[in-house]
This record gives sequence, structure tokens and C-alpha cells, in this order.
Amino acid sequence: MKAFETNREKIHWIRIKEGQLCYWNGEKELTFAEMQGIITAVNFKDEEYQGRKYVEAIFTLYFESEKYLLSVNTGSGYFRSFCNYLANADLKKPILLRPKITEKEGKKSYSIFVQQAGKWLKAHFNKDNPGLPELVVLEVAGKKIYDNTAQIEYWKYWLIDAFKDDQPEIDDLPF
Repeated sequence: MKAFETNREKIHWIRIKEGQLCYWNGEKELTFAEMQGIITAVNFKDEEYQGRKYVEAIFTLYFESEKYLLSVNTGSGYFRSFCNYLANADLKKPILLRPKITEKEGKKSYSIFVQQAGKWLKAHFNKDNPGLPELVVLEVAGKKIYDNTAQIEYWKYWLIDAFKDDQPEIDDLPF
């Protein structure tokens, strides 16, 4: 009898850092411009870093029988743009995702672009197709602050619904 199970599935944890996908291989941090796979699930986890609380979305992707967990802060532009592109994807088919940082007039914008079947997907919600909850404009210390809480909640519920388990409920136990 073994004290530890050594035949466990290997899981690769991926995060986004400065517009790149990052993976720690046990020796050093490797960065990649893009990754691909099929998303099979998404979970949300409450986190805290240096006293700041936030919610992390953890996307489970499979590529060539390898399991990857991509963690994305739900309060980030990465999360919102990723969801906006995923809304136009066939979620049962593989995707390629590419994070990117763009800068316009000194302001940085964070995105995750999605490609499927060799074509870059368009954002589901845009100027021509509005539909996301409105940003709430607050004034704090004389500065305008945009509260996107309603949009984040919209995308969280959309993901939960999109990746819910379609297995039938079992009413009767087999024993």
C-alpha cells in the first residue's frame, strides 16, 4: 500500500502577468503569448492579497489530455474582455486565447482575445450591441470612479450558467 498516490493528474497553474501567460515549472517562471484548449469548467474563489480582497475566476482548460487552471481576477479588464469574447464562442470547441495590454493616451487597457477555428472572435457586447449593465459613476475625493460591479456579476452568472453541469440529477442511489 502506498502512503501517497503518485498517479495523479498533473495540473498546470497559469496566471496572467504583464500581458503574458505565466507558468511556474518548479525551477523558473515561463511566459507565453498564447494558449489553447477546451474550457470545461469555471469556479470562483475568494482571495486576499496584502489586505485587499478579491474574487478569482479559475478556468479549467484541457489541451492534449493536460489540465490547465487559468486564474483571472474578476475585477480586471482581462476577465471582462475574456468573457465578452467567450460569449461569441462555441464553448464545446477548442479556443486559443491571447492576453494583451494596449496603451492609449497614457491609459492601459487589459484584454484577452479569443480565436476559434482560425478566426478571432468579435466582442459580444459593443457600441452596436449594448446590453451589459451600465457602469455606475461615483465621485470620490473629486475624481470620477467607474464601478463595474454589476458587469462583473453579470459575467459571473453568465459563466456559471454556461458551464453548469448538464448531467441529469440522480434521484435514486444505486444501493
